[in-house]
Amino acid sequence: MGRTCDQPPRGGCWPERPCRRPPHPGGCRPDCGYIVEKIISSDTEDVCFSGLLQISGLPDGLCSPLCLRGVDVMRVEPVCESLDLCGVRRLRVLLCCYVSDSRGCRAEGTACIEVEVCGRNGPRACGVNVRRGAQVFIQNACFCPPCAFDVCLRLCITTIVSRCEAVGSRPACPAPCPDLPLYPPPIHLTPGGGCCARPCAW
Repeated sequence: MGRTCDQPPRGGCWPERPCRRPPHPGGCRPDCGYIVEKIISSDTEDVCFSGLLQISGLPDGLCSPLCLRGVDVMRVEPVCESLDLCGVRRLRVLLCCYVSDSRGCRAEGTACIEVEVCGRNGPRACGVNVRRGAQVFIQNACFCPPCAFDVCLRLCITTIVSRCEAVGSRPACPAPCPDLPLYPPPIHLTPGGGCCARPCAW
């Protein structure tokens, strides 16, 4: 014969239920949150570089003339974070240059240039992060032996200023408000609709 639901299992006791965790005193959860990066400002500026682009690190044995096939930006860093009297900041841009020789052999080397940008999006306070990136477009490039090019480059430089902040944190539980008397004191009416001749005590 089967056992009904009202009958205890073998052993004479019911299985213990998992205990629920008691709530936090006062109903408030402990402080917690996340650290996120908040963008304060961002800006994009176009600058031009015209001059001699000296490429280093090219392998020996390339046959002249060389052709500049492409340029990628490896790093953008400030020469000095302080601005000059005109509010201009100088940046040093490290480039990776891709070239080919007269036989079609391809190689790559590095070059470094300096450009000037406006300083309107530089760090204004402590605790901020400044990131810069750039894209390079070749407008003109003439080979200058042995490993240089007379170039005209257009750079699109992006500056992002951010700060790390804590979000999602709960404030501490507010203290209970004390019981204070009302001011001014309330007016008590008599059953007839008039006011009490004698003020009521608190």
